[in-house]
Amino acid sequence: MTSALSIDTVAKRFGGVVALDQVCLDIPEGTFTCLLGPSGCGKTTLLRIVAGLEQPNEGRIVLAGTDITALPAHKRGLGMVFQSLALFPHLSVAENIGYGLKLRGVPAGKRKAKADELLDLVRLEGVAGRRITQLSGGQRQRVAIARALALEPKLFLLDEPLSALDAKLREEMQVELKELQQRLGVTTILVTHDQREAMTMGDLIVVMDHGEIRQVGAPLDVYRAPADRFVADFLGGANLLSGTVADDGTVALGDTRIKAAHANGASQGDTVTLCVRAEDVHLKLGKQRGSNRLAATIAFVRDLGHVIEVTADSSHGQFKVLVPASEREGLGIGAQATLHLPVEACRVLVR
Repeated sequence: MTSALSIDTVAKRFGGVVALDQVCLDIPEGTFTCLLGPSGCGKTTLLRIVAGLEQPNEGRIVLAGTDITALPAHKRGLGMVFQSLALFPHLSVAENIGYGLKLRGVPAGKRKAKADELLDLVRLEGVAGRRITQLSGGQRQRVAIARALALEPKLFLLDEPLSALDAKLREEMQVELKELQQRLGVTTILVTHDQREAMTMGDLIVVMDHGEIRQVGAPLDVYRAPADRFVADFLGGANLLSGTVADDGTVALGDTRIKAAHANGASQGDTVTLCVRAEDVHLKLGKQRGSNRLAATIAFVRDLGHVIEVTADSSHGQFKVLVPASEREGLGIGAQATLHLPVEACRVLVR
């Protein structure tokens, strides 16, 4: 697959603070890439460097084979939508969308036609003449997206544009934005700290922490095969237990041995993390014997509708378990239970 954007050993420092540390990343053409990580991990700084709003201390930004590192932001041909949206309240919706075209000298008739075309595309037919102040939050979001797409960008950059929306509208916009990107085929980069948003929208997820890339991959690959403890924990729903690799290849949790299908090159004596996703743990009431089983006591129960989230205490730590709603009966606080950790669901992390 052709690379639309190449980030080549980019470093950025703010005084003595390292914001980005020799970051390398190739983004395939036509894909939707999510930069995912906690606040302060460097994802927004990286996006701003790609946009030309910050200059790297080291490294290069190559767009479609051309080095654009020193090119000013307005000459890069990129579309950008940021959290603040930065729409002009004194202009109409159509005038906002056509603002960049006006600066390029595009005639009024063509600007109007383009605005109408994009309003259809973002499902805002009939609002061209309205002021921005007359629109809802979701409508303003669509206008900002339409304005960024008006210039037919080579690259579409989004910095947490949905974070100010309520939960329901945010999920609707995630789907709409992904569908729009697929229809247009424009290479898109989204910055987010929300793992669910990244899983929903991304073709590629780039997990970052402390200015470094920890893992790059398809959403399901990153979720199911995290590279290290940080990635497993940040993507949520993981039970992480510290242990040691025993002489028979199992993971020793004190006097309990757990067999894991995915050893990831761990050797005898290594201190490792055993990772098991909450949805993969099987919880049964009462005591059961067998391998890869731990005795536990239910400490908390939360009904999520389609599933029951159970917190269970064991002698080796606390577990999160997702139980089918049909198995709700008997899941009371203080109830004794057995946790079965299927071998194929257990993954050893060496970092």
